[in-house]
Amino acid sequence: MIHSRRFHSDHRLFLESIIESVPSLSKKQVNIITDQEFKFSDLFPIGSHLFCRNNLVNDLRWYVHKNCNCTAEEVNKYTTAFRQLIVIATESEFDQKWKRIKEEWDIKVCGKAVSYFEKTLIPTFKGHGSIWVLKILRKVLLTMHQNLRMLFFIACSSGSWYH
Repeated sequence: MIHSRRFHSDHRLFLESIIESVPSLSKKQVNIITDQEFKFSDLFPIGSHLFCRNNLVNDLRWYVHKNCNCTAEEVNKYTTAFRQLIVIATESEFDQKWKRIKEEWDIKVCGKAVSYFEKTLIPTFKGHGSIWVLKILRKVLLTMHQNLRMLFFIACSSGSWYH
């Protein structure tokens, strides 16, 4: 859905119209990627709500600009660091990289930013946007697909669906 303003009701209406057109989607593993503020778990109870990385970067930019009195250069430093983190493939590599980044920053100057990273941004990202979470979801979907194919094959082989 392409739009200029973000209204939960518009997103919800859009998704409801999709479910109305394809009712079986409400019973499938459907993963929705949006900003954090939108909640759709009641529409897709089996699926996952993932958070858009661009929105997380924008939230970081807004937070450090508003709460840390950062210059544009400092805001860029924090967003660049986060962009480096979000492309890392494993949680352990992510944690190691975050530790190195944190050691490079002056905690007296960056204390609020570090706190935001550790208390808000990183836990949110790890649970709803990290590559390792996406890989787990992909594996679940592939397993479900393979199981369905196998059940279909067994049913066709036994002739039970031909009666």
